[in-house]
Amino acid sequence: KAGTLSREARAMAHARAAGLPVPPVEAVSQALTPNGAPALLMPFIPGHREIRIAQPEPQLQRMAAFLAELHQVDSEDLDILPVLVDPLPELPGFLAVDKRFAALRRWAKEARPTPFDGTLALLHGDFWPGNLRWDGEELVGVLDWEEFDRTLARSDQRYSPKISLNWKPQDSLSFFLSWGSAYKAGGFNAFASGGTDRELVFEPEVVDQWAVDAKMRFGGTHSLNVSLFRMNLEDFQVLTTDPNNLTITIENAAAALSQGVELDWTWRPAAWLDVRGSMGFNDTEFLSFPIATCPQDMPNSDGDDEERCDVSGKPLVRAPRLSVTLTPTLTLPLSALPGLGRFFSASDLGLVFSLTGEYQGEQFLNDDLDDRKKQEAFRRVHGGIGIGNLAQTWSFRIAGQNLTDTRTAIAVGEIPAVAPAHFYQIPEPGRAIYGQFRFDF
Repeated sequence: KAGTLSREARAMAHARAAGLPVPPVEAVSQALTPNGAPALLMPFIPGHREIRIAQPEPQLQRMAAFLAELHQVDSEDLDILPVLVDPLPELPGFLAVDKRFAALRRWAKEARPTPFDGTLALLHGDFWPGNLRWDGEELVGVLDWEEFDRTLARSDQRYSPKISLNWKPQDSLSFFLSWGSAYKAGGFNAFASGGTDRELVFEPEVVDQWAVDAKMRFGGTHSLNVSLFRMNLEDFQVLTTDPNNLTITIENAAAALSQGVELDWTWRPAAWLDVRGSMGFNDTEFLSFPIATCPQDMPNSDGDDEERCDVSGKPLVRAPRLSVTLTPTLTLPLSALPGLGRFFSASDLGLVFSLTGEYQGEQFLNDDLDDRKKQEAFRRVHGGIGIGNLAQTWSFRIAGQNLTDTRTAIAVGEIPAVAPAHFYQIPEPGRAIYGQFRFDF
């Protein structure tokens, strides 16, 4: 199951240190498999998993000997593992619904529990031939150690107040002043390396925002909306990676600030032309973030005892300072086109052509805020041309996204553990052309 594989890795390392045939764990990650599922990275163990049915005693004796050795391993340093006082009640759930197991199932239900004398022993959790590797009759590898499981519950309740003042000196002009406070609930880390509340639990994130807005209309052909904002984030929920085991968790580790201005406008200089635009200037900063993930080949060098990196003063992830779009749209009735008017004089058909220019400033694409994982500023163009009923009942359109085929990425990551300073990208789509038909009824 998806969960804290780091706990499994810790138990394996403990057993291996005691001399048992357990493979070393090179890394714990949720990004090693193609589908992004959690995984343990271990070296390949050659061998087989078959039990010789004709003469199983040597292998069965070795299995019993392994369990006896495992139960003698000192568990003093594993006090964060859960304590299973009596595994017997769980046994029927592991038995297949098959008549061959009927006798064992009856025995498990009727057996009396063994009194717990207070002596703790390390358990495997899923010890069966499918999780063993053999070289002849020698046991060379024990795999698939059962990870820890813990049941937790939480409830977050908090008011999210908002106060807004509106002043409208005339019909075409409005001003707004607002303040609000909101929160994002806390939760649990599925990939925590231990079972303590400090690792498993993260608390709510709180944001306070001030905003001054204005809406303006000019002569029926122009409109402008402006918003000045300032957001303060406390107990900011951030992703960070433990450098010791590469476990990714969410922690309340940061205070952050976001402030700026947003504008959007429309302009209709003629009945056949609309121009729309938007601009956002967003100045962001981590006011305090002392436990950010460090790039693997650039360990912490900020002078404190914390092994993770301090990125206080740097901007937030995926937050370009400047974003701009501009979209002119031409709507031309076929009846008004030279040479076509006499054929479509009584028609509502028209051509619609639009073109969008987009600009985004540079931005970080990874939580470690490494300059090598920064996306430079870019420009791209989208557009489309179509024909339809200008009364908006139907239309057919050929549209193009990213016509300039600008290469951009959604995220940039580092190949965990095995290849420091080697990066991968999750790209955004390149140029795409498609058709779109719409009919309203």
